[in-house]
Amino acid sequence: MDFKRIEEILNDKETDARLHLVHWTAGGKVKTVTPTIGDQFEKNITNITKLQVNNCKKLTEEKYNIIGSNDDVVETTSKQAYKKKH
Repeated sequence: MDFKRIEEILNDKETDARLHLVHWTAGGKVKTVTPTIGDQFEKNITNITKLQVNNCKKLTEEKYNIIGSNDDVVETTSKQAYKKKH
């Protein structure tokens, strides 16, 4: 995982943080709501993300395991692994 690139993006003044709330509906579909957030809340989200990225830099990196997760491991995958195959 390219933590340096992630930090560059998080520190870029052009980067916006948004909040997405996702849940399953009673009908079994996924619904997403993206509320408008204030500047201070956006800064808080960005700071929390920076802290978590910094914490992850010292962890072991492994390929994503759908069966379960291990403590102290960052699991990674690629977008290609989830691309629809037609």
